[in-house]
Amino acid sequence: MSSTTSSSFRVRKVKPPPALGPGVPETPELTEIVDTITKAFSNDAFTAIVTGHRPHNPDIPHARLLCKSTLTAGLLGGDVYVAETTNIPAKIVGCAIWFPPGRALYDSKDQKELALQPLLDSLSEDIQRWWDEFLAKYVRFIATAVGEAHELESWRLQTIAVHPEYQRQRIGILLVDTIISRAASTKTPLFVDCSEETNVKVYQRLGFELMPKEQAGDLKTYREEFTGLYGDNFFMWILCRPT
Repeated sequence: MSSTTSSSFRVRKVKPPPALGPGVPETPELTEIVDTITKAFSNDAFTAIVTGHRPHNPDIPHARLLCKSTLTAGLLGGDVYVAETTNIPAKIVGCAIWFPPGRALYDSKDQKELALQPLLDSLSEDIQRWWDEFLAKYVRFIATAVGEAHELESWRLQTIAVHPEYQRQRIGILLVDTIISRAASTKTPLFVDCSEETNVKVYQRLGFELMPKEQAGDLKTYREEFTGLYGDNFFMWILCRPT
C-alpha cells in the first residue's frame, strides 16, 4: 500500500518477513533494501568511523552489516518505509527507518539478539569498547538536548537513505513526509539526529528545530563533537519537529 506518491516514486511500508536474524536467508526485497542503504552510505564519514575505519572510504568494511543491523532492528521494533520507482518492475531507491513513540533502536531482547549482536560479533574488541563510550556520551547529549521523556514521546527517524543515482529528486522528503502526515493525526512530535550540516538545513526546511530550543547561536553552538577510534572527529545535531 502506498502512503505517499509522486509522479515518479511512491512510498510504502515494508512488511517484515516471517523470520529475521543470523542464519536466516535474506528475502530478495530485504537484499534490495540493504543494498540500497549500503550504497547510500558507501562514502559516508560517520558510517566509516562508527565501524572503526577511516572516513571517505568508497568501500567501507562492515558497512553492509551496520545497515542490515539497523534495518533488522527497524523491522522488529519500528516501521520501515521504502521509496520505489512507479514503473514496472519497481526499483527500491530509498529507505527510512522510524521508531514510534515508546520504542528505540536496540531497546528489546529480539533486537539485541537478532540485529545488534551479529554486528558486534563482526567488530574488533577495540571498536566495541569505543561503541560503549560513544553511546554513553550520545545518550547524555540527547538527554541534554531534548530530555528522555520528550524523546520517548516522539517518532524517531533512525536512518534515511537514498541511492546515489536517485539523490536530489526529493525522495528523502517523500520518506519524511510520510511520517509527518501520520504524526500530525495524533499530534506527535518527530525527532532526528544528524551528522551532516547540509542535512540539518534540509530538516529545518521541513519544520524541524535545533535542540535545545532555548539555546541561541549558529549551528556550531548546537552540535556535539565525537572522536572516533583513530582520532577522526565528527559532529551531531538533534532536531525536533513539534506537533
